[in-house]
Amino acid sequence: MTFFEFLICEANGGLFEYNFAKGEFAAALQISSQPAQVVSGQGMHCLKLRGFEIEMNDELPGVQVVFSGDLEHQIAVDLTHELAESLSRFTGQPAAVIDFNGELKGKIVSF
Repeated sequence: MTFFEFLICEANGGLFEYNFAKGEFAAALQISSQPAQVVSGQGMHCLKLRGFEIEMNDELPGVQVVFSGDLEHQIAVDLTHELAESLSRFTGQPAAVIDFNGELKGKIVSF
């Protein structure tokens, strides 16, 4: 099983503006490029796709995105960017993606 982790941050260093209590977290994080089913899991919003799952959590610096299952790194990168674009459209705020699987793997990152 493969694991990949990313963080979607507000590109200007702020916080994303959505109302978690009204279910806007899940509404803001959508994938349209391939079929995805909402499932229950350890994350606040979980999607099951062909052979893998995506768990998303609302964290102080942004949205943590964790992929687990049978997929290649580039697919995880592409889908994370799609989620970032969805979040940006929903909030009207620019988004940036941090990939913890390359040179940041195993390092402490502070914001």
